[in-house]
Amino acid sequence: MSWQLLTGISVILYSVSILFERKLLTAEQSRPIAFAIIFQLLIGSISGLIGLFSIFRIDWSVNIAPHFVLMILLYGIGNIFFFKSLKETEASKFTILFATHGFWTILGSSILLGEGLLPKQLVGAVLIFLSVVIVHAKQTKLSLVKGEVFALFSAILFGLANTNDRFLLHYFDTYSYTTISFVLPGLFLAILHPKDFAYAKQFLKKDFLPKLLLLTFLFSLSALAFFSALKIAPNSSQVASAFVTNVLLTVLLAVVFLRERKYLLQKALAAVVCFAGLMLIT
Repeated sequence: MSWQLLTGISVILYSVSILFERKLLTAEQSRPIAFAIIFQLLIGSISGLIGLFSIFRIDWSVNIAPHFVLMILLYGIGNIFFFKSLKETEASKFTILFATHGFWTILGSSILLGEGLLPKQLVGAVLIFLSVVIVHAKQTKLSLVKGEVFALFSAILFGLANTNDRFLLHYFDTYSYTTISFVLPGLFLAILHPKDFAYAKQFLKKDFLPKLLLLTFLFSLSALAFFSALKIAPNSSQVASAFVTNVLLTVLLAVVFLRERKYLLQKALAAVVCFAGLMLIT
């Protein structure tokens, strides 16, 4: 299966998951960090169960410990910002802001993996940030609200994490890496926030659990497809760029299913500009 097809599958599942996740997180009882903990642990567990039908492979011949620790920190902290933002921000606006992680993947790859930025990629980077300006054009102050700042922080951390993923996937099979990359950051958050970990059991109640299991199953498949694409693609920037087609898809789905139709033309323009920019940084 080609990396393009794998990325396409990941995009569709991710876009649906984001909208579903948004609906779950708008519930008054939801706590972003507690949700992040249970969310990551369940995805890791589901990915591990799926991987039982495959062969787990981990190559310890190279010292990957620093990258391993970096993976835990980037995804652990990144998920805190991710879920806090998703709870407070419109799904369509969050998606546009979070899509800037593609730029940070390119930047991280140029520094850590020796992948330089071409002139057209620099133009793409400018367009990405222009899309952020467009989506906030209605505001009189040149500042972002808290939830949107969190989205940008999570984009930076996830962008750098994807660069790190590219390196680590040379030494892991897709299933074992997907399992580890969700379980360990989840445990890291549980240690940092024991009260939220204790609260996480609230999400396992019978009226909420079926929805949570469906969400984590979809997200697990999306993650497996994404990491598979990242493993076989020529470079990480190609996958990162192609993945952000979810910007257009999520905005469209949010308009149809969540009725987020305020500033529709503005959102559509920002999504198109962001998409064009991310295609240029391939």
